[in-house]
Amino acid sequence: MITYAGFLGVHPNNCTKTIEVYFDTEYNLLKMIDNPHKDLENKKFYPLNLRTNHSNEQGHTIRIIDIPLYVKSEIIKEYFTKQGNVTRFSTITRGS
Repeated sequence: MITYAGFLGVHPNNCTKTIEVYFDTEYNLLKMIDNPHKDLENKKFYPLNLRTNHSNEQGHTIRIIDIPLYVKSEIIKEYFTKQGNVTRFSTITRGS
């Protein structure tokens, strides 16, 4: 996936037994789905969380940036769960 334009990272989802792949734009995501790598041709890709799906989350979403890499995502989620109801949580690592 790292060779695709706009690739940001992946996150394994143990609950659904899937791997979530993140791109910087919806265009780059759909481009990857239309042209999967030859080693991934037999895998199924579905676009999730497109802009149309986010309309009900507007005004209820926060984004935290520049968190040190040594802070585990479980600690971040636990903190915000204590503050209120968390319906969706994800972390993305960018750069090296």
